[in-house]
Amino acid sequence: MPRLITTDSELRAHIPNVISAVNGETPLIQRIALQLDRSERWVANTFIGSDILDRLCDNDPALAAIRPVIERMVVCDALFHAIPSLDVILTPNGFGVINTSNIAPASQQRSAALMTSMASDRDDCITELLPKLPAIDGWADSEPGRWFAETLLLDLRELDALHDEAHASTRWERYLDIRPGFILAQDLVAESHISPELLAALCREQVDGSLSGARARIAASIRSVLLSPKSPKSSRRLTDIVNTIRLSPDQFPEWHSSATAQLFSPPIFQNSKSASGYFF
Repeated sequence: MPRLITTDSELRAHIPNVISAVNGETPLIQRIALQLDRSERWVANTFIGSDILDRLCDNDPALAAIRPVIERMVVCDALFHAIPSLDVILTPNGFGVINTSNIAPASQQRSAALMTSMASDRDDCITELLPKLPAIDGWADSEPGRWFAETLLLDLRELDALHDEAHASTRWERYLDIRPGFILAQDLVAESHISPELLAALCREQVDGSLSGARARIAASIRSVLLSPKSPKSSRRLTDIVNTIRLSPDQFPEWHSSATAQLFSPPIFQNSKSASGYFF
């Protein structure tokens, strides 16, 4: 059973444009309890981890700022999955669950529009939540935190500029679609320019909340290049990034002690008459 949203009034608080229940009607929370439980577990497994979910359920005051966002994310995702199994009607005042045979259910098109709206609202919550998670104690070491630490791509708003029709339509689906290729690209760039050591450190700092200053700017520049790999300026921008790192050994010690750095500082050939291969 759901643990965050436990009453019909709590559920409806996150759906302000919904028709009120009438006497004798089955409460909406009972109709979608299974979906709420599923969505709650999905949010915990994918974004926050079981420990933070437990703290939310215990009303930890340190999590008060993110609780409304997580609750609405759970509600929107639950409704997205519940709508196909509900008899719903859409009116100018919102949507309601049909309990009588005197009211025609919403058309397939209108139900699909409602599902699209729920998915969009859910993804807005994800977009709002992710930048706040690094400030939460313990999140970086959670399973979701370690999963997000595999990539520099954490802010879903950076995907809005992508208009590739091959990608899924919602932000979260687009993120899942792009992520594997993005990780492959960032690993290749790390080997050739940034160094795996510096990349790993930047990814880690992004999820533990310590990424700032010059390192944050370099991370943003790397993301920008990786999200526009076909740009004719990408190669020049990578060169500029490496030059910035080379000139700041105190800011980027991981790079300066890496094997990648040697690619940009090859040994200088010294001609010697005593060598077996002396050149005139």
